[in-house]
Amino acid sequence: MKIYTKSGDEGNTINLQGKFLTKDDDKIHLLGTLDELNSYIGWIISFEKNAPWLQSLKLIQNNLMLLMADLANDEKKEWQIQQKEITYLEKEIDKLQAQFPKQKKFVLPGKTVLSSMLDIARTVARRGERYLITVDKRDAVEPRVKQYMNRLSDYLYTIARYVDFQSIIEEAVVEVLQHHDGIGQKDIKLTLETAKKLMDKIEIKAKKMGLPVVVAVANSEGNMIGVHVMDHALPASYDIAVNKAYTAAAVRISTKELGKLCKPGEPLYGIQNTNQGKIVTFGGGCPIKAQNKVIGGLGVSGGSAEQDILLAEYGIEQVEEVLKWQWQTEKSRKL
Repeated sequence: MKIYTKSGDEGNTINLQGKFLTKDDDKIHLLGTLDELNSYIGWIISFEKNAPWLQSLKLIQNNLMLLMADLANDEKKEWQIQQKEITYLEKEIDKLQAQFPKQKKFVLPGKTVLSSMLDIARTVARRGERYLITVDKRDAVEPRVKQYMNRLSDYLYTIARYVDFQSIIEEAVVEVLQHHDGIGQKDIKLTLETAKKLMDKIEIKAKKMGLPVVVAVANSEGNMIGVHVMDHALPASYDIAVNKAYTAAAVRISTKELGKLCKPGEPLYGIQNTNQGKIVTFGGGCPIKAQNKVIGGLGVSGGSAEQDILLAEYGIEQVEEVLKWQWQTEKSRKL
C-alpha cells in the first residue's frame, strides 16, 4: 500500500467516522501539535540514554497516542486518559523538585542542550493545551484530559530544571576539585593483587574490632577492582561500601569531607542526588593516593560511621606499604 493517497491534496482530511475536516481545523491543529510533541519527546529519549526519568517519558508517549486516538474519534464513549496518569505526573514532579533548590527568578532556556530540548517540548505541550481548550469549546473534552496536558508541561519544565541543576553541580565539582591534589592523574594503577592485599589488612583490623564489614576498592575511574565481604557482614553493607569507593574515586575527596560540602549553601549541595544515587556523603570512603595522585577509592561499610571512617583511614595508612609491595613484586617478575 502506498503511503500517499492524494485524498488530502485539496487541504482536507478525514476522521475515523469518515467526516471531512479542513487541515486548518482547530482539532487538526491539536492533533498535529500532539504529534509534534510526541516526536520531540522521542528525540529527547534518543539523546539521553541513562536518565532516571526516561521510563516516564515513554509512558507519556503512549498516553499521547491514546489521546490522539480519542480526539480523532467523535463517537468515543470514554476518554482513555485516567486520573491515575495525572497523579503519576504529580508524584514525579514532586520527586524531582525535592532534588534541587526552588527557583527564585525567571529561567532563561539554554543552560544545556538537553534542558533546551526539554524546554522546547514544554512549549509545544503548552501550545497543545491551548488548542485543546479551543477544541473543548466546540467538542466537549473530559476535564481530566485538560488537567493531564497542564501537568505534562509542568513535568517537562521540572525535568529541564533538574537537568540544569545537575549541570551546575558538575561545574561546581570541577571547580572545587581543582583545589585538591591528584585530579585526573593516572600514572600509577592499582592491581587486583594490590587491592586484595589492602583489603586483607583492613579485614585483620576489623576482626580485632569485632566488626564484620565489607571492603571495596575502585580504580581511578570509580570501577570496582575488588570487593571483600567478611562473614556475617550485613547484606546492605555491600552496595554502601561499593558506592563509598566509587564516590571517593570519582569525586577525589573522602565521603566524610564531601558530606560537609553538600549541605545547603555549600558549593556541592545536591551532588548526592546525581549519578543514579551512587554518591555517598557520609564517612567510610577515602581516595587512594600515590605521590599526591588519586589512583583509586576505598570504601568500608558495616560498623558505625565512626568505625567505618577509622577502618577506611587505617586502610589509607597502609597504601604506601602495599604499593611498595606491588612495585617489588612487579620488579621481581621482570628479572
